[in-house]
Amino acid sequence: MPGLHTQLKSTQHMGDESFQPGRIDADQVRSKILSGFCDGTEVLVQDTHGNGYQFQVWISSRDFKGLSRIQQHQKVYALLKSEFQDALHALTLKTEIPEESQ
Repeated sequence: MPGLHTQLKSTQHMGDESFQPGRIDADQVRSKILSGFCDGTEVLVQDTHGNGYQFQVWISSRDFKGLSRIQQHQKVYALLKSEFQDALHALTLKTEIPEESQ
């Protein structure tokens, strides 16, 4: 049923004044990413167009050690899977292991 999915999504967030369907802010993206990484992980997020749809993300984490660049990005995309379904349209990623950045 068209519209039912939208109606259900909206009711899940009733009473949450900060919720805007189809949008996400940089702090939410950062928090979601950090939830899947070890302590000491650094994450910088920029809303590149100021619209809540397109972000540039830089992540430095020991959790990337031993992973290919593709695997590093897949780890991040997996954490943001639901956000891609609802809000995110574009994500530019720069991932690195802390030793690489020194």
